[in-house]
Amino acid sequence: RGLPNKTIAYDLNISARTVEVHRANMMAKLGVRSLSDALRIAFAAGLGSRQAEPDAARPADFGGRTAQ
Repeated sequence: RGLPNKTIAYDLNISARTVEVHRANMMAKLGVRSLSDALRIAFAAGLGSRQAEPDAARPADFGGRTAQ
């Protein structure tokens, strides 16, 4: 879905640095230098969807948090 590291970290209750490290490790294992290349490989393998899907559980502009 193209979420920022901070949003992913918040949703998974981990640090943004942990997200960065996991993303870097995944890209190294795939032998790619860009996230776009990694996504191409994922789509070619049948993972994910090229079409953006709305996430009804995620309010817009709150990064996974609910408005209060």
